[in-house]
Amino acid sequence: MKKLLFLLLVFAFVFQGCKKDADEWVGTYNGQSGQSIQRVLINKVDKSTLKIELQTAINNIYYTYAVIQSAKIVDANSANVDEDGLLAGDPAPYHFKGTLTKSGKNLTVAGNATNKNNSADIKNYYFNGSK
Repeated sequence: MKKLLFLLLVFAFVFQGCKKDADEWVGTYNGQSGQSIQRVLINKVDKSTLKIELQTAINNIYYTYAVIQSAKIVDANSANVDEDGLLAGDPAPYHFKGTLTKSGKNLTVAGNATNKNNSADIKNYYFNGSK
């Protein structure tokens, strides 16, 4: 009986850690000065999808560099980006591909945006910060 209870507790713990819950991701994450992306805003679209704003600061004013409309949550600690979008100040469409990794209140975002009209035009983006 004790073994069964132990196995049920282990299963419940593992299942809880694997849930996809956008609410856990939502918030403002601040990075270090010197990074090209200095702040990331995450909002919930639905239970498994996130909207992400990559922001940079100029003279202490934040500007949105790019908006990722639908990052898909893979598990409690990771999400993937694979979508088309725009970069601030550039009318060309870009394809965004990358990952988000969360550990407690810490967030890492890494990937690239490839110009759909010029495949040699690739913009890398990286962020590491916390809530």
